[in-house]
Amino acid sequence: MSFEPGTILELRSVMPRRIVELSDHFPYHICARTNNRDWFEIPLSTVFCICANVLRKTVQRYEIEVHLFLLMSNHYHMLVSTPQSNISKSMRYFMTETSRSVARSSNRINRIFGARYHWTIIRSSEHFAFAYKYICRNPVRANITERVESYNWSLLNSNHEQFRSIIKNNRQGFGEYIPGNYYEQVRWLNHEDGKEHELSVRKALKKHEFRFVQNQNTGKIPSYVDSLPPKNTPGT
Repeated sequence: MSFEPGTILELRSVMPRRIVELSDHFPYHICARTNNRDWFEIPLSTVFCICANVLRKTVQRYEIEVHLFLLMSNHYHMLVSTPQSNISKSMRYFMTETSRSVARSSNRINRIFGARYHWTIIRSSEHFAFAYKYICRNPVRANITERVESYNWSLLNSNHEQFRSIIKNNRQGFGEYIPGNYYEQVRWLNHEDGKEHELSVRKALKKHEFRFVQNQNTGKIPSYVDSLPPKNTPGT
């Protein structure tokens, strides 16, 4: 192969897509955004019902355990465990069926989601609690609602009683810092931990394994354990 003099060659390295780590024990945070981050073209109430119905089928088909689901205007968040080590198969089914149903309802032929879902594996109950609270407070940070339990398109909202059976509250043993009492839980969720704390959690959720990064000012890795509620006692 020959090139004219002065030709500039641009070499681009293509990073291989990270293979999903399969686990039958550790929960995952799952997030997926719409194509070009556009808002859904149909009401969120319709999208939410589609997602919840497909999620129920996913639970039945793949025996996954859903701990939280929250829908925003152009993306969703989910906390899920996979006792059958099948996160790839179950999420492929959920994404495909949800995308088809949303496309039919909005008369679209273009893709609904911009890319494959992002996954983060969570290895401690402390990190699970941080992720849980961060997701629930998404609508509050976006100034959509003042209280987490008032946001309509979350399975935390008590208005969706028909979908409550989807949620597994045992959280595979990772929910020991999440209050079992509903009112205590929402009180904890509505307490703001501060921008630095939330930014650290956000960065941790962008990785494929939840971990806090070193603080550039102090040189230390934060833990934020002091911000968590007391551990649940057995039977609560």
